[in-house]
Amino acid sequence: MEAHYKLRNGQITIKVEGENIRELFKALAEVEEVFGAEDHCGKCGNRDIKIRFRSAKKGDGFYELFCPKCRAAFDFGKTQVGNHLWPKRDGENGGWEVYQRQAEEANV
Repeated sequence: MEAHYKLRNGQITIKVEGENIRELFKALAEVEEVFGAEDHCGKCGNRDIKIRFRSAKKGDGFYELFCPKCRAAFDFGKTQVGNHLWPKRDGENGGWEVYQRQAEEANV
């Protein structure tokens, strides 16, 4: 079985597959949890948000949505088992934060 999940902004359609309806439901739920998490920036309201991956010095990197207008990012956590992502909804803006360099980093 297969299904297609279209993002709210219409830019991307994702094909998911499952051997039965339960597997298909699970796959759709996982896709929606990540790619349907946000349709606009929680800081400035911009609807032109981007999917972004940033490499890390250690580990596998950072998965996030990014607003090019105000430079806010919405982070996703990674499960230790199963290699899944989940939306991090902490802080006063529902998880959207603008990275501020630490004072000691700025003086380097």
